[in-house]
Amino acid sequence: MSPASNSWRQHALGQDGTSSLEFALVAIPFVFMLLATMDLGRYFITAHSVHTLVDEATRSAVVNCFGLQSCNYGTAVPTPSVVWNKVPFLSSSVTGASLTASQSYDTGSGSRTITTTATYPFSFVLPAWTGLFTSGISETTQFKY
Repeated sequence: MSPASNSWRQHALGQDGTSSLEFALVAIPFVFMLLATMDLGRYFITAHSVHTLVDEATRSAVVNCFGLQSCNYGTAVPTPSVVWNKVPFLSSSVTGASLTASQSYDTGSGSRTITTTATYPFSFVLPAWTGLFTSGISETTQFKY
């Protein structure tokens, strides 16, 4: 059988679009997995940024309240925007974003405890992840010295 008749038989069977169909079948799950990976990456970088925000606010409160009997958030973090600016992926102007710091002093042991809490809203883009995290991302740190 000649190669010309073999190509005629393949053409006659209608196999011209098989590679296009295979690409379409593979491309849809691939694009979905790519978007899901980017969405999870966005979640993890936001969670890490909230953790960094809490660390920076706690560090600022320790430095600015060291040796004081009472210290509130206004004196612990003189300008909260400075702390928010240290975290590149978060914005303090987002509705639902909050950062609080408080200090307690134990007169019996003479120790101080600084509690810092940050909450940041987060929503997934893909509907497959929608029900996982409905309350946003929250981080609390207690530092005792």
